Amino acid sequence: MHDGGGPGAVAAAREGISLYQKAVIARTCLAWTQMQTHAPADELLRTAREILAVDSTNMYGLEAAAVALDSLHRRDEAADHWLRLAATDTSNVEQILRVSYAMVFGGNSMRAEPLIVASAAA
Repeated sequence: MHDGGGPGAVAAAREGISLYQKAVIARTCLAWTQMQTHAPADELLRTAREILAVDSTNMYGLEAAAVALDSLHRRDEAADHWLRLAATDTSNVEQILRVSYAMVFGGNSMRAEPLIVASAAA
């Protein structure tokens, strides 16, 4: 992405995936590129699910899935992924804020409330 844009980054990520069956890093690069180039949400969700199939707690896969599910208006599933992301590092204030904002602005304020309250108390 840095050296020339989406098509080259997608090609490089796909090459990495083809060389290594469980290429989480290459799939993460693909997901980042898909988010930056505004690829269709179903493509991003497919990549995120591939990441999570290899590593179910991968924070990048969880975030990509949540973003895609929000875009697809699948709010309950998105909230599940956002909350799983928040649980990967409960001491990371920046991440908790990002998750909270994403949930509130994504239509999941009721599901975000316990996370916000617990984080504020901590």
